[in-house]
Amino acid sequence: MNILFIAPIYFGYEKAITADLRSRYNNVIFRSEVPFNSAVRFYALRRLLPGVAGKAQDRYTKQLLEVIKKENIDRIFVLRGYGIKEEFFSEVRSQYSQIEIINYQWDSIQNNPNGLMIAKYAHKNYSFDLKDVENYPQFTHLPLFYTWEFLGEEVKKSDSVEKDIDLLFVGGYHSKRHLIVEKARQDCEKRGKKVVSHVYLPMGSYLRDRVTSKEISKQDVSFRKIPRQKYYDLLSRSRVVLDIQSETQTGATIRTFETLSLGRKLVSTNEMLKRENFFMPDNIMIWNPEQELDIDKLLATPFNHEKDEFVLTVGQWLNRMGM
Repeated sequence: MNILFIAPIYFGYEKAITADLRSRYNNVIFRSEVPFNSAVRFYALRRLLPGVAGKAQDRYTKQLLEVIKKENIDRIFVLRGYGIKEEFFSEVRSQYSQIEIINYQWDSIQNNPNGLMIAKYAHKNYSFDLKDVENYPQFTHLPLFYTWEFLGEEVKKSDSVEKDIDLLFVGGYHSKRHLIVEKARQDCEKRGKKVVSHVYLPMGSYLRDRVTSKEISKQDVSFRKIPRQKYYDLLSRSRVVLDIQSETQTGATIRTFETLSLGRKLVSTNEMLKRENFFMPDNIMIWNPEQELDIDKLLATPFNHEKDEFVLTVGQWLNRMGM
């Protein structure tokens, strides 16, 4: 069986998914969700020169259809699919009605309206976002996954690692995230806690935002992405990880599952986590940044592994979609 996997190129997650798919299918063809294999270039082009971006999408549609014909594709798995035009899915359904399309949205419909368009053509639709599942009944709720396989080593939940970091935050910059991180730092440090944070913002975005906002300083952000190995090492050394949801999403982030998979505790600003099947107050604290953060309450009890079965590996996540 041959599968075409279309997804964002994002921190290597597409590689981990592709690797698992290769154990299931005779042939796995991966293609980016946008032309050029660069989301940054495509976003900029779409904003500045929408006509040029549209022509690039048209060419990409033809290229994808050629892949389907040449590789005799049986199934298409779309992860988000931000830059794929409707013409592609329309052509697939009209010319290759035997092909099954599976649509998974790891972004909200508000951020990626393309998800609704894809849902019209897909045979199965899944979303990580609880509110989207409530608002769009064609979607089935399926939380995200964790993966450490691409680190090239066996990863174990180990209590032998010295936990010298009390609170860790690693994530990209958006909205007021850096201010929330600083608030958490102040609350924890006055209780004698060690806080480590890495807020990533591309230099181009920093320069653009400085034109319209004076809230961001170089001290607030880093212009370099943190390597996955270093992220894993920091997470292993941490007692609690801070998760700050996007204002336009309600789904549980991959950070949530990476944290829980290693038996580390989580502080999250996402109130909707209380409705997830993996939620346990022993392991997850919901924090309103307008209130003072006291992680001692969370650390007063050991990590509870009772709901580990709901923290999915990539393979288990794919199984839930019948892949």
